[in-house]
Amino acid sequence: MVEDTAVSARHARAAHVPVFTITALIVIGFVSVAASSITAMALAPLAGAFAVPMNAVVWVTTVYLLTAGLALPVTGWAVDRFGGRSVLLVGTTVFALGSLASGLTTSFDQLLIARAVQGIGGGSLEPACLALVAQITDRRRVGAVMGLMAAAINVAPVVGPLFGAALLGWGWRGIFLFAVPPMILAAVLLGTSLGTPQRGSHGAGLPTGAGRPMDVTGLALLGLGFASVLLAPTLLADGMVPGAVVTGLLGGTMMMAYARYARRTEHPIVDLGVFGDRRFSGAVAVMGIGGVVTFGMLTLLPLMADRSWGLGGLARAIPLGAFSVGMLVSMSVSGALSDRLGSRRIVAVGAGGTAVLMAGVAAGVALHVPAALCIALFALAGTSFGAVSAPTFASIYRVLPQEMAGRGTTAALIAVQLGAAAGVTGIGALVEARGEAAFTLVLKILSGLMVAAAAIARFAVARDAVTAPGPKVRVVTSSPEGEGEGDRS
Repeated sequence: MVEDTAVSARHARAAHVPVFTITALIVIGFVSVAASSITAMALAPLAGAFAVPMNAVVWVTTVYLLTAGLALPVTGWAVDRFGGRSVLLVGTTVFALGSLASGLTTSFDQLLIARAVQGIGGGSLEPACLALVAQITDRRRVGAVMGLMAAAINVAPVVGPLFGAALLGWGWRGIFLFAVPPMILAAVLLGTSLGTPQRGSHGAGLPTGAGRPMDVTGLALLGLGFASVLLAPTLLADGMVPGAVVTGLLGGTMMMAYARYARRTEHPIVDLGVFGDRRFSGAVAVMGIGGVVTFGMLTLLPLMADRSWGLGGLARAIPLGAFSVGMLVSMSVSGALSDRLGSRRIVAVGAGGTAVLMAGVAAGVALHVPAALCIALFALAGTSFGAVSAPTFASIYRVLPQEMAGRGTTAALIAVQLGAAAGVTGIGALVEARGEAAFTLVLKILSGLMVAAAAIARFAVARDAVTAPGPKVRVVTSSPEGEGEGDRS
């Protein structure tokens, strides 16, 4: 038996991911997330440009959300079926075409169709980026690379509104067209830096589950159910309470039906069996809580800046900017540190520190301490929270076998988006009902959630820096009868 001589070369390449590849992934992750927050800044100008009411123009965001939600389950299957590189190149192209069409549209109906296309591409980008990182990165360094990705993705919603405000100075078309050049550049960098890999090369992001068929029934149940659950908060925010309730219940019912269906089918589009490993399910639970906190802070901090501290204009972004800068500083450091120490202690300490600091801000707001002190505490809370996000994501890819990277990423991101929807809707409802009095209550709730995250991390997040076995190695066997192939761990 003679081992394929390309194996050692593949592992050498995986240990040192090309800088152009990482650059491309960071650009794709940043632009795709920033585009969503930039579009939210332009709803009023779009309503004026197309002479439609605000309750109609919100569908510019809603239709993107729906098609992105439908694309997410497909992406996990496609990454395992066709490889992360191929899926990401297709997703980048579709997103760029949707962005171009949105910027050149001449009617509102055309804009909605273009945004639907953009959403199909956008829904695939984040999971494909993260899955490709897992496929091409040595597991001893996955925390460092994941930290860079997490920093880019998490800073985008903060930078997006500021960038969007500048783009609107040149008209609404720029908020869509800006994404086209960086996406084309990223696709070129990705294609050239990874080259054209040979079949069986995990290190190049090729398929790891090429024989797995598309689960059409599962896609219908999970995709439509997930999209409905994400749509319900949008309907609620528009005052369509009956529609929101019906949509939410329908979506929840379909997702529960999928859970029962997935246990009985051989190749579900998202394999719920991955949750049987408590290290994976614990990390996903922490990430779901992280989604509540991240998007909750995106909603809460601008409101606090305006109503509690009287900050207007660009100054309104200072508290959220302080929190985000803290996250940005700690994400890459904590991700790399988790490669050496494992994720459990880092996540537990980061979540506990975030809980204490948020409780401190709640007390400060109640006691009317100076805004500068509260903002400083938010910066520290962001630094502590950054030590939760990147190491938790990295721990998932140390636990999952490489051939399940796509499905695992999909499951994790579904949890994050459900948490995000809950955070935005819940905080919006509390502020609407209680006004400024809700600010301290929300901070206490978020603090309590981070206590829960610390407890989960202490008992259910992967302890060691590398816990999962390496990928199966493709070997070639020689015999008098001819050559054959086999797998060896």
